[in-house]
Amino acid sequence: RGKLITTGLYSVVRHPQYFGITVMTLGISIMCMQYVMLRIEVLYIWLIQVLGYVLLAGYEERYLLEEYKREYQKYKQKVPLLFPAPCPTKIPEPLFSMGLALIIIFLCTFIVPPYFY
Repeated sequence: RGKLITTGLYSVVRHPQYFGITVMTLGISIMCMQYVMLRIEVLYIWLIQVLGYVLLAGYEERYLLEEYKREYQKYKQKVPLLFPAPCPTKIPEPLFSMGLALIIIFLCTFIVPPYFY
């Protein structure tokens, strides 16, 4: 309500609601992998969802930069976009977030054991 919130969950990631939804849907996707013959497709659907949230976050960030200018710019430099991991300075944050999502998919395909009947 007229003030930029940077405390609580907003001090960990700039879009905690998208992070929460992303983690929740990853868990649901892993559970669904047990019942689907084509396991990797479930993770691709999750990756598309992450892409959607990264794009939506970018749209919101343009608005917040216009509204709060310098204050939001400082906040952006301190707090990561979607995943609570520091982004290297040479990589744009949206690409870094998608790269992390790809790493998660890669790990899930090898760590989550196939379901045996």
